Amino acid sequence: MLLVSLPASAQSHEQRRLQVGAKMFLALLAANQGIASKVNDEGILPIVVAYKEDKHQANFVTQHIANKKRIKRHPFELNQHTVASLTTTVQQPVAGIYLAEPLDIATQQTLIQYAQQNQIVLFSPFEGDIERGVMTGMNIAAKVRPYVNVAAIKDAGLNIKPFFLKVAKTYH
Repeated sequence: MLLVSLPASAQSHEQRRLQVGAKMFLALLAANQGIASKVNDEGILPIVVAYKEDKHQANFVTQHIANKKRIKRHPFELNQHTVASLTTTVQQPVAGIYLAEPLDIATQQTLIQYAQQNQIVLFSPFEGDIERGVMTGMNIAAKVRPYVNVAAIKDAGLNIKPFFLKVAKTYH
């Protein structure tokens, strides 16, 4: 049996990135000017933490998002789904998807298309995902800022507050 573990510093770096990403994701959802259209019949915003195989990562992200109770005065419901179940079986409107683990290109493209077709904010905290078509993420340089794929936001028909776009690093 082969056991592989990351050094503590690598684990804490990835967890810190997921944790900071959770805060950025919630701020981005609040900046979506069309978020009220995603409220379901019960007055709740459905939000999804998506993963392919790593349920532990999804649980970690869910814990950090669940600390907040509302987005723009709307309570939200947080669910976890595999990318496969999300893109094939979820029927309800979804306000946002937080990607909890890196995906292979084919799976990521399926999720990107699903988010764009359904006007869902798709967020990934992982490097390189914005350049591959994910709508939103974060940029870590001297300070952490939102990172936005302008074309992907436009393709999804989303309307993000100008101030949020002004402080974000944008990818065209």
